[in-house]
Amino acid sequence: MTLAFVAALTVCAMAAAMVTESAEAAAGAGNSKWGKRDDKKKDDKKKDKEDVQAKDIERLSAAAEAVEKEETGVQNALAEAEAEAAKKAGDDAAQQARLVMSARRKAVAALETCGVKYGRVLAAAQPIATKADLTDKSKAALQTLAAKVNMLRRGNVERIADLYEKMGKDRQALAVLEAYYGSLPESQRFAAMSIKERIDALKEKTSPKRKAAAAPKRKRVRSARLPPRHRNRRPPGRGAITVRAGRALSVREKAARPLHHEPCPV
Repeated sequence: MTLAFVAALTVCAMAAAMVTESAEAAAGAGNSKWGKRDDKKKDDKKKDKEDVQAKDIERLSAAAEAVEKEETGVQNALAEAEAEAAKKAGDDAAQQARLVMSARRKAVAALETCGVKYGRVLAAAQPIATKADLTDKSKAALQTLAAKVNMLRRGNVERIADLYEKMGKDRQALAVLEAYYGSLPESQRFAAMSIKERIDALKEKTSPKRKAAAAPKRKRVRSARLPPRHRNRRPPGRGAITVRAGRALSVREKAARPLHHEPCPV
């Protein structure tokens, strides 16, 4: 009887221990080894995700830095070309102007290529920014990168407009600035008020009325084809006296002309 009672107590204790262990496992207790494994898997997955996002952002940052170096090289090359033009031309101002204009055209083309590359970097960053699983660290790094590229792009546009103005192409400079300002979202336009003021100034400068006012007045030259007595007559067909071979029509020639309200017989 005693042995049976001890056996029953042992079975009850084992059953209670199994129930407690299963309850802890189901609740995901941090002290159980299964719970620790699950937490470690979650941490590893999060770390892998952050590493992948960080590599993508580093790749975009490296691309932006490469474009910035390329743009700096273009500016240095333009400065060297302008100095070389001054040496080559010597006292010939026209030759120097031609060489400088050629160098500036090449620089504008290279700077426009850099601007296109900045746009590609921003476009590549857009899919990363819209990811649902983007971590806070990656989001902050991406915002910093976008701000830097936007600043570089704005400087690129202003340099292109400066070169166009130096070349005397105000309309091209206006088109470049308007295209950049129009591509900005509403939230960034307030920070680009200097661009807006420059656009307004170029519009005023290139307006047809201002050009007409600034143009030198042309003196009216009176025609010397007709003799002085016929200069102020009305044009033929409206009762005016026409001139043939430097003389007025005779009375007979006037009478032979048809009247205005009659159809011409010819």
